[in-house]
Amino acid sequence: MNPPTRRTASASFRKAPHSVVPMEKNRGGRPSKGPRVYVNSPIAKPAHDLLERYLELTGAGKGPTVARIFEAHLAELEQEIDALEAAADADGGQNRIDLGDLRKSA
Repeated sequence: MNPPTRRTASASFRKAPHSVVPMEKNRGGRPSKGPRVYVNSPIAKPAHDLLERYLELTGAGKGPTVARIFEAHLAELEQEIDALEAAADADGGQNRIDLGDLRKSA
């Protein structure tokens, strides 16, 4: 009996240089959601517990859920910012506290 031999690819299986076509760049993965900024802040334990319960029941991800909640409340902040800017414009600028002759102590 002959010992087993390793087969090698014959020339007929190799690609000829003229048959090689450059591939387009692989744009794999999810499409971008645009520029993002990370915002980290501690939250109260009851709010965290409620968030965890919601995530457990829905199977949603924490990051996207917190972002969705945060973005939903930005409209309220925008109204508050508009009111603060209007008040600042009416006062002629930001309110300043006059410290008078108070001096810093070292």
